[in-house]
Amino acid sequence: MYSDRTNEIQVAPSGNFFGQYLELACDSYQLNPGGVAGEGACADLGLDPDQTVGVYVGKRNVEGGPRNQTYTDTSYRVVAGVQGAINDNWSYDLSLLYGQTDSTAIGRNDFISDRVTAAMLSCTAATANDPTCYNVWVPGGVTVEAAAALAGTSTGIISTGITSVTGYVQGDTGFGWVDGNNITMAAGFDWLKQTYNSDYDSISQAGGFAGAGGPSLPLNGSIEVTEFFMEANVPVLGEMGFLDSLALDLGYRYSDYNLSGPENTYKIAMIGKMGWASFTGGYNRAIRAPNL
Repeated sequence: MYSDRTNEIQVAPSGNFFGQYLELACDSYQLNPGGVAGEGACADLGLDPDQTVGVYVGKRNVEGGPRNQTYTDTSYRVVAGVQGAINDNWSYDLSLLYGQTDSTAIGRNDFISDRVTAAMLSCTAATANDPTCYNVWVPGGVTVEAAAALAGTSTGIISTGITSVTGYVQGDTGFGWVDGNNITMAAGFDWLKQTYNSDYDSISQAGGFAGAGGPSLPLNGSIEVTEFFMEANVPVLGEMGFLDSLALDLGYRYSDYNLSGPENTYKIAMIGKMGWASFTGGYNRAIRAPNL
């Protein structure tokens, strides 16, 4: 199986989402862009011109337009196996699975937070109309060129893989004490390995994109497990009065994980049939191993 998929997604514009705390002087261009004594934000708050004010800025990048993201996934999967009869009562099955998916995510037109902070603080009366100034301090002060200078492109690459080998035999043991119903069983092994590798650009790793919500850190690892298992159906009683049949369903699995070591799991169940009705009850032990 082979699959190649590309998704194009458009999301809301980036922006400055109250991410930076700015300590500004009341007589600065940012708080008094008109440069007139006794006016500006501090005057509106009744503060003296020589005081400072802490400011958070929140603004969508409507001038620069929406963010665009491209996701590309390439996957392939191969399964091969052999199966057949050992004799009249026993058969075998052996299979191999290998699969891999390589994914690339590219994000465009997201603000880089450090650039936004520097561009807001660089605004002065002389640079108010320059592309280097992100002039959020006056209505309509942000230009398309200034917004474009603050945006960047993010890249993420993720690769996942799986390899599995499974083999088992199953059949009739030829032994049993219920007429016409011998003990049947299956036994075999599994070997499984899963891998995960991811990498991101340096700005994403530092959490530098305003719309990303936090750092995207590289992760690399694998998990590997070797298992041996067996199951058996054991007829206990045949037809007896109101009871048509009663059997045990037994199972055992030994699992050895590279991350957490060996574990034993098992099941013991009883299955009964009475005409149109059946009943079952049992006990089993399961585990959850650490994943990647």
